Amino acid sequence: MAWNIDATHSQATFSVKHMMISTVRGHFEVLSGQLNIDEAHPENSWVEAEVDAASINTRDPKRDGHLKSPDFFDVRTVPQNYFQEHQS
Repeated sequence: MAWNIDATHSQATFSVKHMMISTVRGHFEVLSGQLNIDEAHPENSWVEAEVDAASINTRDPKRDGHLKSPDFFDVRTVPQNYFQEHQS
């Protein structure tokens, strides 16, 4: 059974340790993808997701600007980031 990821009811979130004393949390505002569940053979299930890297939001505009730069996501060159998980 296949589904499209519903961006209204889904989240792409992350958390990262910063200098070993605090945790930075954030999310991507724009995401899409597909999920396919094979109930008879779960090993054949897969997911593909995509986020718009420029939509990153850590609630700190300066940090978000740095994350969008070539030091990290380089959103001008690589505007989309993909995640795929397929079992072989």
